[in-house]
Amino acid sequence: MNKVHMGVPLVMERLIFPTITEMLDGVELETIRWIAELNRFTDFGPLPLDEKEIYEVMVTHQVSHLRDRNRIAESGSYANLRDSFPAMRSDLVERGFEEPSGYFVVFCLVPVVIIHHAAIKEPPRSWKELAEPQWKGRVITFDMTVIHRLLGIGMKEIIGDRTEEFMESIGFHGAPINVNHEVDSGQADVAIMPLPFARTSRQGNVRMLWPEDGAFVVPNVITFKKNPDQRAIDIGKYLLSDKVQRMMNSLGLIPVSPNADLPVQVTENNLNLRWHNWSEFIKALNSD
Repeated sequence: MNKVHMGVPLVMERLIFPTITEMLDGVELETIRWIAELNRFTDFGPLPLDEKEIYEVMVTHQVSHLRDRNRIAESGSYANLRDSFPAMRSDLVERGFEEPSGYFVVFCLVPVVIIHHAAIKEPPRSWKELAEPQWKGRVITFDMTVIHRLLGIGMKEIIGDRTEEFMESIGFHGAPINVNHEVDSGQADVAIMPLPFARTSRQGNVRMLWPEDGAFVVPNVITFKKNPDQRAIDIGKYLLSDKVQRMMNSLGLIPVSPNADLPVQVTENNLNLRWHNWSEFIKALNSD
């Protein structure tokens, strides 16, 4: 069995890694955490096509991996295992989140929302409003490729040729916990944050808003090499199991299982997510 790569949302790691490590029974587990050397804005490179280099199973949200969907589908080196796993909940299927090629198995979604300091009495309530001149230089987010690319392609749809100016006006300030601290302490007025971190930062001086024009969303997917080891398939089944899927709502993650509840903020906002379909997302990633 080849090595395994796990890039799950940070809020999940401590809850699932002990079980996954036990399932691997000594097989190398590779992870990528946020460190200074990986910030602004490091691509992790294209997925390998050589059978000897391909991960037995890879869990990822990295845009440099997601943009490779068509390349891996055409390679013949990866497995289409969509039919090996439970069906996605119907409300997500209706919104275009089921990945049609089968080479990406979606196991959760991470919404991206807005937080602000409590002293801001009229905060921006949409991405379009956030791009208005009065917020220039007052907005921060965390310093990683995935948020930079997601904002770039999402805002381009909303504000068009003003996107580059908008991106240059944002401060990219380290890890999510640093961003929370800066807003709480009043060093920053507004921040763009994944829902798990936005929810946990609501104590003190931080308030959270769901954008009226829809939360951006980061898909988290699983890929498998062709003819994978059974342990790799078992890891996928574990991530899509009711046990793991049901823990997600308390973490601020959107589960894909119909047997798991959605986070309360997602339900209150009627699954208001900015997403069309996978084809448009992949096209936008590759044209960014």
